[in-house]
Amino acid sequence: MADEKDLESDEALWAFYERWRKHYNLERRRDEMAYRFDKFKRTVFHVHQVNHRNLPYKLEVNMFADGKLAEIYGLKPVMDEKVENMPESGFSRKI
Repeated sequence: MADEKDLESDEALWAFYERWRKHYNLERRRDEMAYRFDKFKRTVFHVHQVNHRNLPYKLEVNMFADGKLAEIYGLKPVMDEKVENMPESGFSRKI
């Protein structure tokens, strides 16, 4: 689960992405990670936003968070709503 420090900057979120990938033992090349980072970022902010509402359930950042498995299996994205208060990505990662 991402905490407030993980959401402070793109660099902190990238570090969380790397920990997430290792946790699920998912192999990604650096160029693929850079490509998938925005999807991962949107997912993390969506989960964070939903979990801070007064709802009877909580979401988790699971192994599908960067969209790769959805692409492999041809699944349609579920999260169509705009994530509010998500910083614009100015993130650029040297590979």
